[in-house]
Amino acid sequence: MDLDEAVAQVVAQIRQFRPEVVVTHDVLGQLTGHPDHRRTHQVALLAVEAAAVAQLCPEAANRGRRRLFTQLHIPTPH
Repeated sequence: MDLDEAVAQVVAQIRQFRPEVVVTHDVLGQLTGHPDHRRTHQVALLAVEAAAVAQLCPEAANRGRRRLFTQLHIPTPH
């Protein structure tokens, strides 16, 4: 799956379920640095930003819904 498709799918989920908080991996993929964890960070970050912009991913638009507000939490290792 390419990046744009993955982001669009997560945007649709954010707009549908309207979470107050989204938690994802850090940019380094947590402790393991696994490529899937790094990609998860990238997709989540882009999706949270895109979900708030109606012109992005219009196929997943919030028709008639209240304003979207989502917090993004990115834990970092100590």
